[in-house]
Formats: sequence, structure tokens, C-alpha cells
Amino acid sequence: MKFLFGSDICFHYISEFPGKEAAEQAMSPVAACFAQADFRMVNLETVLGTREEHSPIFKCGPNLISTGDFLSYLAPLNPSVLGLANNHTGDFGESGVYETLALLSREGYRFIGAGKDLAEAYRPFIAEKDGIRVGVIAVC
Repeated sequence: MKFLFGSDICFHYISEFPGKEAAEQAMSPVAACFAQADFRMVNLETVLGTREEHSPIFKCGPNLISTGDFLSYLAPLNPSVLGLANNHTGDFGESGVYETLALLSREGYRFIGAGKDLAEAYRPFIAEKDGIRVGVIAVC
């Protein structure tokens, strides 16, 4: 069973979404590596939404946010699950968290490390292949 763990996917510093085709092209070299794994997890290090819809929390460091369009960068990687237990998931308060969860769910992405309640946030991702089961949790 091959696992691939990718870290800190963030689109905050890309000023404008370049389009789905450009996003897929940018990720194609990495996608080939991801395709070799049975299960793929990346840490989504940004809130999904817009600054007009959500207010940033007061904190040290940047408040990261990206529009849902940027999920086009993830599609070529075909992640099995996204990790959300990180220091940026709450950058735009509860409304930013809930919008991120809703968008990911609507787009068919599984996630761990955040949720509508603690039970959902602590829910593990279970990978199974050839009768072997492995649980992965995300905590921060």
C-alpha cells in the first residue's frame, strides 16, 4: 500500500485565478508522482471563500484565503483526502471554515482535521487495500 503525503497547498499568493487549463498544466509534473500512490493526502493550507464574505481573525502571520476556483489545482492530484488541521483553516472565523467545508463537500473532496463539530473534525480517514486498513487522523 503506497501513501503519498503532500504538505501546505496554498493559493493565497496567486493574485488571479489563471483558469482551469493553466492550473492543470502547472500541476501535471507533480500529478505523475501522485498517480503512483494508492492513497494521496495533501494539507489544504487556506480558507476557501472571499474576503468580501468573511472577516479575518486577529492573529500573528498572514490570513490565507483563496476562491474555490483554485480547487482546479487539486484535481490533477486526485487526492484521496485533504487535511485541514493547520494554522490557517480558521483564518476567517467560523463562517470561513463552514464555507470551506461546504465547498469541499460539494466538489466531492473528503477531508479530515476540521468539521461542523469535534466528532467530524476527529473522524479518521480509513484507507483499505488488499485487506489492510490504515487510519489517518489530522490534528493541529
